[in-house]
Amino acid sequence: MILLKERSVGLDLVRSIAILLVLFSHSVMQTVSGVPIGMIGVEIFFVLSGFLIGQILVKDFMNGITLKGLFRFWIRRWMRTLPIYYIIILLKFIIIDSSLGGKIFVYFFFLQNNFIGIDFYPVSWSLVIEEWFYLLLPIGILIFFKKGISDRKEKFIVFLVACIIVINIARFLWVLYSNRSFGGIFANVPFRLDSLLTGVLAAAVKIIFPSVYKNRWQNKYTLMSGLFLFIILVSAFGYSCMHLNVNSLLWTRTVWFFLISFSFALMIPYIDYSFTRKVNFLTKAITWVSLISYSLYLLHPFIYQYAPRTGNLIIDFIIVHTLLFVVCTLSYRYIEKPVMNLREKIKICA
Repeated sequence: MILLKERSVGLDLVRSIAILLVLFSHSVMQTVSGVPIGMIGVEIFFVLSGFLIGQILVKDFMNGITLKGLFRFWIRRWMRTLPIYYIIILLKFIIIDSSLGGKIFVYFFFLQNNFIGIDFYPVSWSLVIEEWFYLLLPIGILIFFKKGISDRKEKFIVFLVACIIVINIARFLWVLYSNRSFGGIFANVPFRLDSLLTGVLAAAVKIIFPSVYKNRWQNKYTLMSGLFLFIILVSAFGYSCMHLNVNSLLWTRTVWFFLISFSFALMIPYIDYSFTRKVNFLTKAITWVSLISYSLYLLHPFIYQYAPRTGNLIIDFIIVHTLLFVVCTLSYRYIEKPVMNLREKIKICA
């Protein structure tokens, strides 16, 4: 028996590892050898999101881009990401903390990173970056490739590379000009979109130049090169956090963001195709964790804070995480999945 063809067990495994890193960092320890493992998990999420969404964009806009196609893309993405997010924001504001008052609307328009801060809902920082990416990239493609990508394939690759370069230059100049700390850069929307664009670039090569993707990129040597670079970058960053001032180092606030994304992007092709698609207990578990990963990310802060405790660390760990996975499974089944099914029925008139 085969898993659904549209799912890659390898990518599901990566998504599962990424969310588990986030959960581990918020429940057991935030850092390992100085490495903020939760943030590393989110960086992986960025590239993976760019890769998956990039494939959709390239396929949809291959032969032309229309406003109808643009709205269709946005509505599908918003119906996937916004309902559960808005429910959580509203419930927290109504039941737990209404201190923001009217400023709560900043969270509804994903402006908190650059205006009022993320104290009300800290994990939302990454959602802000992703939502603005979903909004801005299709507009950029519409402006430069209104007639489609198929006849301008090389130029589309150049367009993505140019966007990544411009963002890196802008981030470098901004750090030099403002001397912002690492914390003032890593959640700053304009300077983080290159992480997702790196994933889009990998997706574009996969669809536009499949022979290059399979013959030159999808091999063990590229995988090992990416893994080696990834380990070096993570280790160097961890060392900087422990023994140096990560907020004053230039490379940690500028080029590190792109390099960590690039190193993971090098591994994507091999991971995408090199894992079994047969159904067994392990692949089912991987797929399950991957499917509920969005709910896990959004809901884990509340479960960690309000779940009952016994005083025994091991028992509490089991109780909390059992409750978390049960709640998130229900959230996926009764909120996320029905909305995703509904979006298939919506007709766009434009």
